[in-house]
Amino acid sequence: MFKIFAFSLNILTLVVFNFLLEDVTLEQSLPDRVEEGNEFLVTVTIDKSTIEGYAKFQVILPEGAIASPIETGVAKFNFEDKKAKFVWMTLPEDRVFDISYKVIVEDPTIKELNISGTFSYLDENQRQTVDLPNRTVKMGKEDIIVEEIPEAEVTVSRTLKNMDANLYLVSLDIHYSNVTGFAKIQDVIPSGSDVKPELTSEAGFSMLDTKVKFVWMNFPEDQNDITVSYFIDLSNASSKKISDLKGEFAFVHDGASQKIQISNPEAIDFVDIETPELAENPKEETFVESTDLIVKEPENNTVENSKPPISLPIAETKNKKEPESIAVTATPTPENGVVYKVQVMASRKSVDTDTYFKKRFNFNGNVQIDSHDGWLKYLTGGFDNYKLARDLRQNHRANYAFRGPFVVAYNNGTRITVQEALMITNQKWVN
Repeated sequence: MFKIFAFSLNILTLVVFNFLLEDVTLEQSLPDRVEEGNEFLVTVTIDKSTIEGYAKFQVILPEGAIASPIETGVAKFNFEDKKAKFVWMTLPEDRVFDISYKVIVEDPTIKELNISGTFSYLDENQRQTVDLPNRTVKMGKEDIIVEEIPEAEVTVSRTLKNMDANLYLVSLDIHYSNVTGFAKIQDVIPSGSDVKPELTSEAGFSMLDTKVKFVWMNFPEDQNDITVSYFIDLSNASSKKISDLKGEFAFVHDGASQKIQISNPEAIDFVDIETPELAENPKEETFVESTDLIVKEPENNTVENSKPPISLPIAETKNKKEPESIAVTATPTPENGVVYKVQVMASRKSVDTDTYFKKRFNFNGNVQIDSHDGWLKYLTGGFDNYKLARDLRQNHRANYAFRGPFVVAYNNGTRITVQEALMITNQKWVN
């Protein structure tokens, strides 16, 4: 029984001793910023634990700021030499109590104040000090740094190249700076047109009704020039006029939508038109002829989507000269049946096939010439299988500087479309 009583007494003594050793704590409440006016309230909560008798709380303020008492907690308040003091000869009976004071900032140049303090008291005639954690109060409204957004500079140009009959390559060149985020190109095309993208430059491509769209969720920031392009076939379109295209480039800059209208060029690059006819108003438009006009074949020239070609007009050019006589030195021998070849160049002028292609393109292969309506078609190869001609075209693209070699077809020496040749030979188109 005595052992149990002794153990209980020890436990009680330990609890009381730990209670007596509890620390004095301080907490202060004050704003982080004062946007209006020049004063603010500071409240300090003091947990005195078990101490009694004399104590002092002191705060040092910077030059240009003064303190005025609000709640002293039975202490004597004094402000002198930048020091605000709360002095107790005897601390309040309550273990936890508040004191508060008002800080008035008289110097308008003060933008922030550091508020800290110390609470001093006597414990068995020994001076003890508890520091109040430092807090910073900023004066005035927060300076909002507005990042200056540079003006966006954008120009968009359209080029049109007639590839074959009613087939065109539409290229849109964007030169820009300070364009980021969402952007979109939209072309309105004649209804009934067939469209296939050629170059998207990281944009999403779509076609709905009469609208062709290239959409970027994040427009490339590491470039200044971008080109997108698409093929358009007007064979079954409501309008055969490529000039009916209308488009715009839209983007978001500084939170506002911006739009730039895309106009059509004054000239169209007519390339290797198979069945030329006179335009209705040939003098109203000006087209530029070049010595070497190269044709690029569209990639998805499938039999299922093929349409019979419709002749496109060739407009007269300003200061147009009479065509020079064409000396054909390498006309191919007439061939029987369907033959697939690769066209590497078309020109108004003849060239020496023995030297020109070797010197300009470093090409030593055999080059044939086909003359048709004032044009010279320069051809290589000759296959009864379309895939073999396609492979030769790929070889030419990969190894020589020909600008867009493509597969062509002949039937008994007469040039026909690849679609017709595939149907005649019962072969499938291969990409």
